[in-house]
Amino acid sequence: MIGERIILQVLAEQRKDKALELIQVAYGIDTQKSFNRETSALVQAAGPLHCDNLTLIAFTPTRDVQIDGKTVHSISSIR
Repeated sequence: MIGERIILQVLAEQRKDKALELIQVAYGIDTQKSFNRETSALVQAAGPLHCDNLTLIAFTPTRDVQIDGKTVHSISSIR
């Protein structure tokens, strides 16, 4: 059974002491609650991992969103 979120953890590709990109994958972020849950994980991880390249992949239109001074690139998984 596929849950609301396909992948629950934030993935980081490491290079030295800095992550190159943080990626969160979600099935749907239609509600404000689910959107906040998915983007907050990226924003919270960005500080300790010294990463500003934040990506959210979901079944939603592609757009960029500013959250707490960070840009989250929301990419549509439907192409």
